[in-house]
Amino acid sequence: MSHAANKVKWCMNKAKKELAEKQKHRGLVEMLPQRELAFQHLAKAEHNFKALFYLERGGFTDWSISAGFYCIYHCLLALLAKYDYESRN
Repeated sequence: MSHAANKVKWCMNKAKKELAEKQKHRGLVEMLPQRELAFQHLAKAEHNFKALFYLERGGFTDWSISAGFYCIYHCLLALLAKYDYESRN
């Protein structure tokens, strides 16, 4: 099993354990398909992408980095939702 596959398995096991104990998780959980959620995350990523350039043009490069981070974050959440997973980590 590859290193990446081991990490995914670890995240899924962590979520199962936390759900059994606390009813909330910080791992990776399989869920029902939520195509609309994926589109919502993409819309948020696009919004953050526009904010990144707006802030950069305005000379706020320190804040544009944060907008870039959240752009990538929402893109990854969209990919997870597309393939029927949820992450709260």
